[in-house]
Amino acid sequence: MLQKRRTIASIPDGLNATTEKIRKGCAVCRKFNSETKKFELSLPTTADDAKSVYGFITLRIDEDTHKESYYDDVDAGVKGVVYTLVPNEEWGTTEFDGTIAVGDKLVVSFASGTKGKLVAAGSNTPQFECVRTTPALGGYEEPMIDVKVL
Repeated sequence: MLQKRRTIASIPDGLNATTEKIRKGCAVCRKFNSETKKFELSLPTTADDAKSVYGFITLRIDEDTHKESYYDDVDAGVKGVVYTLVPNEEWGTTEFDGTIAVGDKLVVSFASGTKGKLVAAGSNTPQFECVRTTPALGGYEEPMIDVKVL
């Protein structure tokens, strides 16, 4: 799940379809497919992909029925809304891996099982900083972190 916290100039882009099933709140790449002549959204698979993510995916725009859960996936081939990343904007996401604390520097993972999720930066150049954590007890089905785009 993704929630806006503080936006400055982020653009919601709903023009591209996904190449795979992607969980809302993950960071995604936008790549050009030379066969279909269209841009597509996918999870990062390499370090270069992870460094140049396009934004956070949040909705599927063809869904007009109510669903009980806000933690849905965007299925493959479905157009999703992606919010581009602008420095100093803040987003809340449930898509992270590991124990994250306020002040931790984060990057987008490209490792199997955690693709598109935020993880501790370690020795990598950070892309995000954790500014708030919300435990599962805070009214959410899952824990959430708020991050600032660096």
